[in-house]
Amino acid sequence: MEPPAGAAYTDTPAADLALQVRSLYRYYQTGTTVVRALDGVSFDVKVGEFCAIVGTSGSGKSTLLNQLAGLEPATAGIVRVFNRDIAALNERELVEFRLQNIGFIFQSFNLIKSLTALENVCLPLVFKGVNPSLRKKAATVLLQQLGLQNHAGHLPTQLSGGQQQRLGIARALIANPRIIYADEPTGNLDSKSAQETLKLLKKIAAAGNKTIIMVTHDEHLAQYADRIFKISDGKLVAVSRGTISDNVNKQ
Repeated sequence: MEPPAGAAYTDTPAADLALQVRSLYRYYQTGTTVVRALDGVSFDVKVGEFCAIVGTSGSGKSTLLNQLAGLEPATAGIVRVFNRDIAALNERELVEFRLQNIGFIFQSFNLIKSLTALENVCLPLVFKGVNPSLRKKAATVLLQQLGLQNHAGHLPTQLSGGQQQRLGIARALIANPRIIYADEPTGNLDSKSAQETLKLLKKIAAAGNKTIIMVTHDEHLAQYADRIFKISDGKLVAVSRGTISDNVNKQ
């Protein structure tokens, strides 16, 4: 199945692509019914792009994000992340690949309530075996960059929704991932905090050459992205450019 116009980069070297998705299918069997959660999706994402996957509930956008992260197997098709076919990795290799390359930002923040802000941010470096003094230093720098330096000792429940999401972003960044997957990162935020979060993600992609893939149902907030992939009934039906082009370096 040919991708929509603007979905694939036919003249871009593989080394410059963060994602290559080709003819991706994911079917589920529910009783006698086959659900086509993904139905032949194909697209590319360049290194350093901020892309949004937009669709209504049940469109297949969350299933697509799970496929891109290797969280569930495809029925058919190819997903290459930094030119690695993730279907060819065994479970141990996949865990290691995620640890070294991928960061996650969640709608519900997924912070550990019994840990301070600083300790939450440090957590990915604990899994990587970084010594305590170095991970504390790295987390302190990130908290300062995200305006949370005065909240390092606070528990998540002592922070606002916007602050918790910035904390989640700091946690995703601390291991220096090459690609960040954001699953409805503004879903639990008020409109002002949502806009601030999107401006921050846009700034991170622009300044750090990091690739960001965001799933959202909000077509307005998706306009902060460089490109927008619209999903409907498991198909990629349109690709467009984001219309909000704030000078993020001034934010």
